[in-house]
Amino acid sequence: MPDERDAFVFLDRGGKRWPRLRLFALAGGVLLFVALVLFVQSLLSLPKLEQPRSLRQLQDRLRVLQAQEAAKPGASRPIWLKPAPRAAGHGAAVSQHGPAKEIRLGFYAGWDPASLVSLKEHAGELTHVSPRWLTVVDGEGNLRVKADEDMRKVVRDAGLVLMPRLDNLQGDTWVPEAVEGLLQGPPARRERF
Repeated sequence: MPDERDAFVFLDRGGKRWPRLRLFALAGGVLLFVALVLFVQSLLSLPKLEQPRSLRQLQDRLRVLQAQEAAKPGASRPIWLKPAPRAAGHGAAVSQHGPAKEIRLGFYAGWDPASLVSLKEHAGELTHVSPRWLTVVDGEGNLRVKADEDMRKVVRDAGLVLMPRLDNLQGDTWVPEAVEGLLQGPPARRERF
């Protein structure tokens, strides 16, 4: 009958397993620590995204053009930058919202009844409202207009600028063909649109 110590599965007569196990455990611990440090560092560091050079050039060119337009005698601001006149007794003047150039745009979802309630509550904090009223229905440039009179009254009473939003969403489906038909169609179609 063999000795019980000889039958032990983990018997290491040369004594080499334990030093090797400690070495592997130490190396694994160091690797795990380095991986943990790199992971935490990746969570704390902010990514730096650079704009393409062509986009920066376009932005610079637009700034120059805006400055040139503003410098022209008799130049006026685009209508969407002009505040709507406030009705007497309804809300404060736009200048009390902050700097004259500050625009506060609210989006209006006509399908959600809470949107009208929210607009009434926050109309004094806005300068512009953008409802989803216009939909391009086909590549010919035909529009479906779905205006909301209750919302229009709130906008008028609060003296907000109305900027209807144009989209190509029909029901729950985007219709890219409608936009493509306008962009790739004849110039007369775009002009009519």
